[in-house]
Amino acid sequence: MADKTSPDIFTLLGMGVTAALCLAIGLVAGIVLDDHYRSSPIFTLIGLAVGVVMAIVAVYGQLKRFL
Repeated sequence: MADKTSPDIFTLLGMGVTAALCLAIGLVAGIVLDDHYRSSPIFTLIGLAVGVVMAIVAVYGQLKRFL
């Protein structure tokens, strides 16, 4: 069995920044769409959900090499 290395602090910080950016992009896109279409929380919630999914996929992709 191959010996897997563990992620260093900079890799973990990069994963955190990636997750935060994905969440922020989804949230801001939802807020902008809500302002444009004057539909209070629906696009914000959808954007937040899309941001969460993007963050999970992105962080899993980075973390997969350490599993």
